[in-house]
Amino acid sequence: PRFAADFTGKMPAAITHGPVLDRAQWIVCQAAVWPDLARDTPFDRPKWHYVNFPVFLGYPDQQALSHRLTVNTSATWMPGMLDSRLNILQALDRITKTYATRPMDERALQLCWALHLVGDLHQPLHCAALFDRDHFPEGDKGGNSLKVRTHRLQREPIALHALWDQLLGRNLDLNAVKRRSQELLANAQNVKEAQSRMNQLSPRNWAVEGASYAAAYAYPPPLRHAIAYHPPLAPNGEIQNLMLPEGYPQAASFLVNLRATVAGFRLAAYLERLVR
Repeated sequence: PRFAADFTGKMPAAITHGPVLDRAQWIVCQAAVWPDLARDTPFDRPKWHYVNFPVFLGYPDQQALSHRLTVNTSATWMPGMLDSRLNILQALDRITKTYATRPMDERALQLCWALHLVGDLHQPLHCAALFDRDHFPEGDKGGNSLKVRTHRLQREPIALHALWDQLLGRNLDLNAVKRRSQELLANAQNVKEAQSRMNQLSPRNWAVEGASYAAAYAYPPPLRHAIAYHPPLAPNGEIQNLMLPEGYPQAASFLVNLRATVAGFRLAAYLERLVR
């Protein structure tokens, strides 16, 4: 329904007048980011982008909070559920169950969401949130309430979630995306790992997998220790200016490259199953 505005209307002239294959690839790339471009439109579904499996700051926090958490971690969609309340797993389940019976314009929307959500599910902070008694009894919104610095000379802190979102790069130019893809595919070990996992097509398992990576890489013990001893929250409910442990960006980049590769292979397998 928004193809003219958000696709042909934003296609670079070099792509419009270039090879047919480039146009097709650009459209697929645009479709994959379209759910973010559609924010503040009638097609926006903010809760579809994540599920917050809990990562606890420590065992006492788990004991104190686990029995009263109200986060939605269900992976099942049923007819009659409100779209606005679905998490990422329920949204994908909805797409999987209904795609074959929907009219073409709705299938186009569902394909955009499928491309986007499979990617989101392989970014650990779309799968988990940090909970503790003193700072985040309701969770840190997948790292959005943690403002961090990677080094002391960094001008402005950045949300931990945004840091992870940007680790693959921010250049959406088609040629840049192709180069980045080739760099990922050049890592034979990651490709082998991705091929071994590509037919594991349970989104819930992807999310549980992602939450475990969040606990180990996004919220490693040194970072949790720093949070535990951090002063009370800022008035907006955030922790600000938290210095990341040494080596954190390098470890995160390693993981993100692996997860992106796994996501690409799994996405291909998921789409083949969806449209057959």
